[in-house]
Amino acid sequence: MDKKMYNFSAGPGALPDTVLQEAHRQLLNYQSSGLSILEMGHRTQLFEDIYAEARDLIRKLLKIPDTFEVLLLQGGATLQFSMAPLNLAIEGKVVDVLHTGYWSRKAIADIKRVSPVRIVASSEDSGHCLIPKVSQDNFNPDAPYVYLTSNNTIYGTQWHTFPDTGNVPIVADMTSDIFSKPLDFSKFGVIFASAQKNVGIAGVTLVIVRRDLAERCPEHVGTLLQYRTHLNRNTVYNTAPVFGIYMMLLVLRWMKEKGGVEGLMKINAEKAKRVYAAVDRHEIYLSRVNPEDRSEMNACFFIQGGLEQKFVEEALKRKIIGIKGHSEAGGIRVSLYNPVALEAVDALEELMEDFALCYSSFVVQ
Repeated sequence: MDKKMYNFSAGPGALPDTVLQEAHRQLLNYQSSGLSILEMGHRTQLFEDIYAEARDLIRKLLKIPDTFEVLLLQGGATLQFSMAPLNLAIEGKVVDVLHTGYWSRKAIADIKRVSPVRIVASSEDSGHCLIPKVSQDNFNPDAPYVYLTSNNTIYGTQWHTFPDTGNVPIVADMTSDIFSKPLDFSKFGVIFASAQKNVGIAGVTLVIVRRDLAERCPEHVGTLLQYRTHLNRNTVYNTAPVFGIYMMLLVLRWMKEKGGVEGLMKINAEKAKRVYAAVDRHEIYLSRVNPEDRSEMNACFFIQGGLEQKFVEEALKRKIIGIKGHSEAGGIRVSLYNPVALEAVDALEELMEDFALCYSSFVVQ
């Protein structure tokens, strides 16, 4: 087999080699059951064991308090843009929102279908190149919740410290940085994340919800869209994405072997440090993001002379893929999710050094 590609895609993202190898071994005959994992029923004991272990590992790795429930749902983070306000909004009260980019903009549109919204702070005037500074005084203590996106994949900014919102719970889209650092759950009411960046493949959405908040949901909301429908269950409410949850379990086991969230945090910091050092070392690379707000998950930068496409082409020759920036922002985007290996960063660093040397004449002083 030829050398595997170095995958820096923003999602679906890279998977650990050991996870892919184990999935390959079990694909046709899972644990000698005579069944492929792809055809396994979601009410079988085999799957219920997978489901229970996955939820248990999530709870242990993130140190989730008993006051929260772990749900494995479908519909992606995009469904949670609607599901969260349907469950948590309170009639006559205004949801506070921190607007930091493309994904929070999409969430705001869906929150407005259910509840009035107040933009507490926004990075829009900066081109979403920073995280706005806020304090507890900026928030309405009567708001039903505060909404934010913890990491902004398209512009490359990240909340490194979550704001103090007093007694108002935060609802956070952590799709692109879940399991990358420890969390203080006292700040949060709901955390949700699609699996396909840091913890598996597309098709599974992790939702961590504070039990008491799930009781807010009006009875008229559809049964499947109510968080409380999924609480206190040892099995799934409806047909589950069996293979997706199995792949999540394999990634969770891999995380545990890597030292858990704390171990991964150190590795992620090293990967980001090396990529940003290469950006800052060469004038041909331009970062527009406020340095203290740079994302450790998505390093975004531009190349002088409009050479981004040339950089992408040179990268492909070295089996580096997934680095073209999002259509809204352009530039280069290097996604450094948990499964991205240091070996891949080695290859990228080498490319960045060689490219800077070869195209130094394009640098504008």
